[in-house]
Amino acid sequence: SSRVQQRWSPPLLRYQDTQTLMLSASEKQWLAQHTEIPYAVEADNAPWSYRDSSGNARGFGIDMLNALSQSTGLRFTPRWVNNPQQAATLLQQQQVMLNLLQPLYGDDPGSNTLPVWRAIWGIYTLDTHQPMNWQSLQGQRVGVLRDDLAIRLLPSGITPQPFDDRTQLWQALNNGQIDALVDNVLSARWRMASHEDNRVHLAFAASDIAWPLAPQVSAEQPELRALLDHALQQIPPDTLNQMRVSWSQPPQPGTT
Repeated sequence: SSRVQQRWSPPLLRYQDTQTLMLSASEKQWLAQHTEIPYAVEADNAPWSYRDSSGNARGFGIDMLNALSQSTGLRFTPRWVNNPQQAATLLQQQQVMLNLLQPLYGDDPGSNTLPVWRAIWGIYTLDTHQPMNWQSLQGQRVGVLRDDLAIRLLPSGITPQPFDDRTQLWQALNNGQIDALVDNVLSARWRMASHEDNRVHLAFAASDIAWPLAPQVSAEQPELRALLDHALQQIPPDTLNQMRVSWSQPPQPGTT
């Protein structure tokens, strides 16, 4: 229906403050020399980012970049990756200038822009016995996405089994190759909603922290980080909140 199409193919959010950033002379010079910004983005991490059936970039992070493009004139071009490790490698090799969205945990705060959302990580399992906690997972097989924040949240005594992409990770749980997995709750909610026969459920929260998420900028591009911070501050709060609301609830099976 047209209502469903409008819900899951929203028009580009627009506002009046377009390309009106107050920039220094050096920032204007940098912007004139760097109009195209390659960025690393996960191809299967809805609602944050994903590649649709036509190969187009979609998700909250993409809507955010579209808004930043309006105020800066920058063109953002995706380099698709399957996990955070691949994204970090591209950033370190300077093949991209930006890593779309990463949780902030204090390693290098100088390389991140202002945070744009927060996310909670949870433990997912097929086991319906309650209650569950970290103690009950001692000696169990716990899967994580390679180099994901989830690895940092595991207590001592639990050895993670890393997977190269989320499809492999979730298939391993459904196939009984692992006993539990750790993923961010919003990504998990979207993935479970896309399967009518879903048997996976949230067992417990991996921590009590809602981790801030922010674009990560190459250390070689401090001017870009400053530009993005300026542009993020210029997005009206209502517009940014509308983006969050739009991507907070997953579609029902058959409506995408």
